[in-house]
Amino acid sequence: MSEAELIFTALAELSTRQIAESVIATGMEENESAGKKGGKIAGRARLEFGLAKWAIRKFKRLHRKLMRALRWLSAIAKRESQMFAHWSFRRATAVQQEPYDARV
Repeated sequence: MSEAELIFTALAELSTRQIAESVIATGMEENESAGKKGGKIAGRARLEFGLAKWAIRKFKRLHRKLMRALRWLSAIAKRESQMFAHWSFRRATAVQQEPYDARV
């Protein structure tokens, strides 16, 4: 496995565990749904990483600058949220979530 695959696997496991703990999953069905949600999170991260690698190969100003490519893609996602299906899904779920309150 490459380093990226290990990172995405760890992301899926961590997000699955956190989702299962937040809903207090006790049965097989609840843990299965938490696993699917965690897998989707890692899958979307893998897509973003793939798009960033493509942008690095495509545009010379992004050559060997992964964080700059990710920021560039994030700016495009904000402007053109319907360009890719997973970007519109991210925008829809972000609107449904409650805002984080640092005072709590």
